[in-house]
Amino acid sequence: MRIDFDQLPLPVRAAVQAHTGAVRRARSAEAGTNSAIAAILDTESAGRVFLKGVPERHDAVIGQQREARVSPYVEEISPRMLWAETVSGWDLVAFNVVEAARHADYTPGSPDLPKLAAVLNTLAKTPCPPVPMMSAGRRWGGFLNDPDDVRLLAGPSLLHTDYHRGNVLITADRAWLVDWALATRGAAFIDLACLVPRMIAAGHSSNEAEAWASKHTTWQDANPTAIDVFARAIALLWRQLADNDREATWRRPMVEAAATWSRHRAAAS
Repeated sequence: MRIDFDQLPLPVRAAVQAHTGAVRRARSAEAGTNSAIAAILDTESAGRVFLKGVPERHDAVIGQQREARVSPYVEEISPRMLWAETVSGWDLVAFNVVEAARHADYTPGSPDLPKLAAVLNTLAKTPCPPVPMMSAGRRWGGFLNDPDDVRLLAGPSLLHTDYHRGNVLITADRAWLVDWALATRGAAFIDLACLVPRMIAAGHSSNEAEAWASKHTTWQDANPTAIDVFARAIALLWRQLADNDREATWRRPMVEAAATWSRHRAAAS
């Protein structure tokens, strides 16, 4: 359950204001579900700040701390992290606000798609930082029976992997990636492969989504068999996620889209 800034314990609010000066106004963010507090703060000395926080014992704290480790290395493509701190049982992280931003539109013909392509090209050139994060084999290997298939997902690239449209912010001139909670090290094509089912769910055919992905060097250089393997794994993952939380109805189109793409890859192979 998300709470407002004013509902945080007094020592936590005091710790925030030690960084920002007085908080003049706080507005809870609409997007996202993992953070107990996610708010845009208008502050006395730091201007506008985006604050995220979870209790230390919350399941999401691992992902938030992973995001804090990765953030200093992705400032070209993500809002700059201002500080991270644990205080009075709360894990907090604060970022610059991306002004005049909206969430990405993945539908066919969207003017956001070239901006998304540009930020993905920059990500592909970003070295994977030397910090602990998940591996692609660990993330998706449980859905594959053959160890050789699991090895096809391995690689040295930094991957975002969570392309929910709320994690891609669009401004007049560019796209920004936010929320690195699922940052992963693996084969370079995987980020594009995570996007393909989302594009299908937004109205693209499998051929259209793959045609968009194929304009990227990381897709062109990928082993087609590795893409087949990943398509199978991500379809099974979305099915598991939906089965584990049947109230999350937004996942149903993703289940259908991922299954559609997996069948498409199997038929083409």
